[in-house]
Amino acid sequence: METREFWGRDMNEALQAVRASLGADALILETLSVPGANGMEGEERIKVRALPTQEEAQGASTPPPRTPSVSPPRATNQWSPAARRIGREDSEVRGWGEVSAQLKDLRSMFYWLLPGMKASGVFGELVEQDLPPELLIRLLQETEERGEDERAVLRRAALRLVSTGGDVEAVTAPRTCLALIGPPGVGKTSALVKLTVHLMRRHDRKIGWVSIDSRRVAGVEELTAYAGILGTPCEVAEDADGLARAIARLSHCNLILIDTPGVSPRDTAGLSELAGVLQDQALSGVRRTLVLSAATNWRDGAVWTQRYDRVGYDSLLFSMIDTCGSFGSLFNTAASCGRPLSYLSTSASITQGIAVATPKSMVDLLLP
Repeated sequence: METREFWGRDMNEALQAVRASLGADALILETLSVPGANGMEGEERIKVRALPTQEEAQGASTPPPRTPSVSPPRATNQWSPAARRIGREDSEVRGWGEVSAQLKDLRSMFYWLLPGMKASGVFGELVEQDLPPELLIRLLQETEERGEDERAVLRRAALRLVSTGGDVEAVTAPRTCLALIGPPGVGKTSALVKLTVHLMRRHDRKIGWVSIDSRRVAGVEELTAYAGILGTPCEVAEDADGLARAIARLSHCNLILIDTPGVSPRDTAGLSELAGVLQDQALSGVRRTLVLSAATNWRDGAVWTQRYDRVGYDSLLFSMIDTCGSFGSLFNTAASCGRPLSYLSTSASITQGIAVATPKSMVDLLLP
């Protein structure tokens, strides 16, 4: 079968020509950016080499030319000769926000856009980490240095994108109240216990607990059981007034950790109810940290951090780091939510399962 060449001012235009001529099942063999292809210095054109399907090559009728909608590009590049099919799905020409859902299929497109990065090198590692396209491009645009180790360049760029802080160890106030909020099942109670053990081993602090998760009996029982083991005073409250009284009874503690009920980000009424408790005027000094599982995909992470603005929070805490296979979603959430990352819950161990987050620890997850 003979290959065909198609040209366009950009990738979308070139792929439209391929689809119009060879159909949706055509095989893309190579894409190239050709400077001066139109006889004008500095002007680039895109050349795509494509192969018709076997049926088409044997004389099957070619779909009539039409003006097709463009599906997310699936072109290969000059370093990766493996052929990929153009997707069958038609869709409107879309911005990066929607195209990002096709990250895996856009791998070769990124290689083509950024030919200085080798497909087999550190750039490939970033793609495998499931970074969303917007952040991937932003990260690579930060790499102004050239002529040195790519990993070192990208690590420095990543360090500039993430903000950490907000941990209670950095707070110098005589007394701190910190509420852990988040969706059900992300490990808020476990994080509270781990944080207590972490602080008791490293700092001379008197720590008390308050649970306002009174509707979930198992949660209160778990917390009171750990309180008995650690010798930590523990109170239970049902509303803002009860929480204020519980905090007053723990006036001898210089750190009070508050366990809250898990609330789904889609539960608008539940978020408003929790906000009503924690934003009560009598509790103006209560800080809040949003606990999210490190395995949360980046689309949900972006939405959830916005929805929890209804409750308000000062920092992030990522749990279940040990269950995560890739860390692009975690990094994206930390880099885009506008709050510092305070702690990382790194294992199931109660005694050694949490650590203060630093930019280096985040980058070590992304680019070890």
